[in-house]
Amino acid sequence: MCQSPEEQITAAAAKAKTVLSQLGPLVWALHANQGAVIPTALCVDLEPDVWVAIGTDELPEQRAKRKDAVVEVLRDLKRMRADEHPELFTSSGYRDAINRSIVTYAVAVLEQFLDRAGKPVFLAKGGEEKDWRDSFGSRCEALCQVGVPLYCCAHYAESAFLALMRHKIVHVDARVDRRLVDQVAALGKQAGRGIHFRLSDDGSSVVWVQCGGQKLCTCSIGKRLSLAIDEVVLPLLGRAQAFVAEAGQKLCEAAGNCPKRVTI
Repeated sequence: MCQSPEEQITAAAAKAKTVLSQLGPLVWALHANQGAVIPTALCVDLEPDVWVAIGTDELPEQRAKRKDAVVEVLRDLKRMRADEHPELFTSSGYRDAINRSIVTYAVAVLEQFLDRAGKPVFLAKGGEEKDWRDSFGSRCEALCQVGVPLYCCAHYAESAFLALMRHKIVHVDARVDRRLVDQVAALGKQAGRGIHFRLSDDGSSVVWVQCGGQKLCTCSIGKRLSLAIDEVVLPLLGRAQAFVAEAGQKLCEAAGNCPKRVTI
């Protein structure tokens, strides 16, 4: 059965909120079990032929072939390593890797939500396929251009900042650069309120804060963005989930006002 635009938007929002709701417990569980994960990773690294197991329903000879292939890849990866004391096998390195992964996943969920819920509205309101881009920010901008501004959603700013964090994780090792300073300032103007930060206790990173704090400035360039699970990652997941609910409602309202109502 074909869904109405409102039904598709509601389903997309429900899916996004559900996935985001699972990322919080998942990231906490991954942190809580680092005492088992890191030693296991070290064992796999040292003796992959002993520690790799293939848990499939294949025939024994097929599982053996798959295991041999995995073991060989792991050995090849290790041969190219320059450091005999891998950073990711330490507590701090492991935590950082997990938090980066969760931020990246969360932004992918937001972008997929906008694609499923926002793109049909964008096209129905006269937008062109070629103008629908890939990123969170560009999709919100495209919707604004056809009269559906998500900037006024109460939790837009935090969701947009989460997307900026993902970009910095991928491209500049999660560090503040001049472009981020300008982007955060522009985000504050879009949302009508600023995003604020404080320095970490050791002064090495800048920490997003839910209230108070100071604007991001050039003095923070080169410092890392904090990915602390309790202060940053979990609260931003909550803000992202709230944004999905708010944006879903706004998109449903916009779908009801589209000049041409079609089922999707």
